[in-house]
Amino acid sequence: MVKMAQIKAAIGTATLLSTLAIVAPPAQAGWFTDWFNANKTPENAYKLCGERLDKAGIAKDVASTACAEVLHPEYVSQCVMDISAKQVDALATLAACRRVRRPLALSTCVTDIHQQDAVAALPTVMEACRLSLLPERYGKCVVGLNQSLAIATLAGLTQCLDASDRPTDVLSTFIPIDNLPRMDGFGTTAGAAESNLLQTSPNPTVPATTTAPADMTVPPGTPQLY
Repeated sequence: MVKMAQIKAAIGTATLLSTLAIVAPPAQAGWFTDWFNANKTPENAYKLCGERLDKAGIAKDVASTACAEVLHPEYVSQCVMDISAKQVDALATLAACRRVRRPLALSTCVTDIHQQDAVAALPTVMEACRLSLLPERYGKCVVGLNQSLAIATLAGLTQCLDASDRPTDVLSTFIPIDNLPRMDGFGTTAGAAESNLLQTSPNPTVPATTTAPADMTVPPGTPQLY
């Protein structure tokens, strides 16, 4: 009886501890809170956007419309600030930053390539980074080829963009048809037997010719057709 009571007490203690672990607040914010805060639009996002675009030299009406229409104005305005600091037209930069899903990745791509090659045409670099699905990785591709193989920036822009758009895992396996698995008795042996049967049998589409017996006589009065 004492041992049974000890087991019940241990089970009750474990249940209580598990309940407290679920109900009690964590000591820190936790990964979910960090993720939520990272994706939450700050209260001054629109204020920051207006100030940054105004500092970049964009007209107030254009800046206000752009900040109001985008989902993350703080990201778009930061993208414009980072790229326009490299002496790129502010309006063209704003148009590019608004048309991508990752504005900060776009600015990182442009600044990384410009840091590697200061004489590269930035409008061309910005457009190439905008067309890439993964701008940061695209920028690393261009910079890496330039550093390791001395590939010109313009050639790297084309080669890395072509490689990033190449589909994968779309070709067939090229397995010979004889090696494919069969079902319902249609295996390799059954297929060979069926093939031999078709070769020895008459063509089912051609009706067989019936030959009359040699001693067959034609009844009198029957017209001769031939």
